Amino acid sequence: MKKDKIVNFIDKLLKSDIIEDNIAKENYKLLREIIDNVNFIEINNLNYIVKKSIPLLNKMFNIYQTFERDYFNKINSEEVNYNKIRKELHNYPSFDEKIAIEMKESINKIKNKYHYQLSIKNIKINIFFYSETEDINLFLNLAKIVFLFVSTFGINIDIYDNYNIRLLLIEFPRILDSKHQSNSTSFEDLGMKGYFNNSSGVHIVSKKELVVSRKSGITGLLIHELIHMLGLDFCFNFNNFNQANIDNWSNEWIINNNIREDNNNVISFIESICNTNSSYFVAIFNSIHICCLLNEPNNLIKFFKYFFYIETIYCYVNGVKLLNYFDFKNYDSFFNNTSNRLFYQNALVFEYIILRMFLINDYYRMLLHPLLKVNFNQNTSYKYNLDFQHKLNEKLTNKIKKKHIKNIFDDISNLMLKINNNNMEYFPLDLIY
Repeated sequence: MKKDKIVNFIDKLLKSDIIEDNIAKENYKLLREIIDNVNFIEINNLNYIVKKSIPLLNKMFNIYQTFERDYFNKINSEEVNYNKIRKELHNYPSFDEKIAIEMKESINKIKNKYHYQLSIKNIKINIFFYSETEDINLFLNLAKIVFLFVSTFGINIDIYDNYNIRLLLIEFPRILDSKHQSNSTSFEDLGMKGYFNNSSGVHIVSKKELVVSRKSGITGLLIHELIHMLGLDFCFNFNNFNQANIDNWSNEWIINNNIREDNNNVISFIESICNTNSSYFVAIFNSIHICCLLNEPNNLIKFFKYFFYIETIYCYVNGVKLLNYFDFKNYDSFFNNTSNRLFYQNALVFEYIILRMFLINDYYRMLLHPLLKVNFNQNTSYKYNLDFQHKLNEKLTNKIKKKHIKNIFDDISNLMLKINNNNMEYFPLDLIY
């Protein structure tokens, strides 16, 4: 991978009419500036990641093309109000009712629920769109994502019959209130207002419910929850339908890094795996979707390589933004340092962002090879997943001590300190908008 090629690819996307989302445009402008102005960032085993992904890319591309319009049909529509939406979406997104005025106003604009049914083989999945308008193209494109992932990875597909997928389509991007926190409660306030540091989705396997509660960044958010649903996270398995999530994994992270010792809410290791795999599968989906848009199927592999590279750089950028917010300006000020224990969270942003930054840095060894070994989600068990998570956390805690990404982090941080960009979407590009 050469710097000029990835910069030219980003320029091509920005000059086209493919990206309609303004947040995605800003993300890509930022990424272009970073890639163009820091030392070229090599990705470990990138060519091997691409090579080993080719069978899956071709399989998913072919499945995507088998979708037919009559698989997706409207059942009915009904009027809804704020209280009904909150109840049906299990109180997602999370925020404080007393102070999240803008978030509440956004939800209050939604007056309609559109019920569609998606047929996949012999099952039917209910998709409920809570939306100001009946945007058929958006609904259809989101249904295609569900079709693609369930068709590709669904094991014992009858499990997903009569699943409910609920999508709240509000315009409410994730943002920071400034480049740096203003006081000790600033980060908590972001979560309470629903800006960032809050939860926007959930998969409840016992109720057969999946919720995504923002239109902003919806491609990545939906794929993230589908990864949970389909057991692509080394958590849920189809051997005994149990969910594994190791206990006490955060102890060493808290002991050795600048994380608040009490009430830090660093609790769910599995989310680091899920969000890192989300970056991988978002890159795959974007490659497939853009090849279909441009009618360029021969560029599938090349586009995936570019998109995965961009996703990886974006993971570093988000890690830098998050720690800069707490006034950690370089790698050594936060990692392997306990002089200023400022970090805490309401939601699981340490897992989503900081751990993902380390996992994607060595994605093939950490996650892709293990996924291929178990055929993505077919050959796991509760014990296997627990053991895998323990070993993975050991690798990660060793990795931070060796400072593998110190130079990358510091180069990006030095540049980001001069740039005003407070967007905190988890994924840089949303082609479905």
